[in-house]
Amino acid sequence: MAFKRERIHDIEQARVVIRKYCAYQERCHQEVYRRLRDMGLGQEAIQTLIAELVTEDYLSESRFVSVFVRSKWNQKGWGKRRLKLELQKRAIHDRLIQSGLAEIDDAAYAQALEKHIIKWLDGENLTSDRRQALWQHLLRKGYESPLIEASLRSLNLTR
Repeated sequence: MAFKRERIHDIEQARVVIRKYCAYQERCHQEVYRRLRDMGLGQEAIQTLIAELVTEDYLSESRFVSVFVRSKWNQKGWGKRRLKLELQKRAIHDRLIQSGLAEIDDAAYAQALEKHIIKWLDGENLTSDRRQALWQHLLRKGYESPLIEASLRSLNLTR
């Protein structure tokens, strides 16, 4: 579903458009602010609309963090470091980030990491070049080095 990108100067029309925008999927305040600014609204109108969206429960940063963490971890296999960095880019408060990351079960997190390792190796031997490439892949995914090392040790893939 594409949203119109035309400039809107009427606050009532902007209210309708931004409600649809927020109802379509969870949004953070930064995304909504940027969208309203792109519509051509002034700072005062933007602040008013964001306050309305929060009171009407169209916009909730805690709900956004929860959905974001769950979806990116389940669908893309991101680790906690990557999730934290992506949420920080969206100007989410650290307290909300920590509560969102706490929703991930530690045992399931370690199991998901091991599944990534097994899938990435695909039955091939772990040479030193391949080991380095695996580390880089897992670090890009956002997994922590000590956890990677522990998972490699538990899978008997250490040197």
